[in-house]
Amino acid sequence: GVIDYIMNLQKEKDVTALMGNHEDIMISEVKHENDWDGIYWSRWCVNAVKFSLQQINWIKKLPKWFDDGKRFYCHAGVDPTIDLYKQSEHFLMWTRHHHNISTGRLIVHGHTPVKEIVQKENDLNIDTGCCFGNKLTCAIFDDIRTNPLEFIQVSGWQI
Repeated sequence: GVIDYIMNLQKEKDVTALMGNHEDIMISEVKHENDWDGIYWSRWCVNAVKFSLQQINWIKKLPKWFDDGKRFYCHAGVDPTIDLYKQSEHFLMWTRHHHNISTGRLIVHGHTPVKEIVQKENDLNIDTGCCFGNKLTCAIFDDIRTNPLEFIQVSGWQI
């Protein structure tokens, strides 16, 4: 599946996968430390047993953010009142509050589904609602420009 594909890709190329809220939920279910109310979240426990121990350990070690010197990547966004390198893991994976503030980096994230890419001066949301049948969006960057060179989008129903 996808996890094995990314794990193998990391052996061949310089690829960084980040932890998001769904991985956070799954790992907390595996540890039996989840405080969330029941039925919806318990599905993760059922699904988690389908993952190998190697996959679970890989997911547990995923970083919550990545900084390439021009962009700061995270799953959900950042708290503008806190230094980028002191962000809470919860905020990086769960926030839905997005701020176009100057942090010295372009904040690249998803988590909050939008119909179209939302690009502000310092904030880029590429979650275009694939899980709701909209598009899956990928931003292509280089080492020179801060902003994306281009976006690749595929219909959610084609995946």
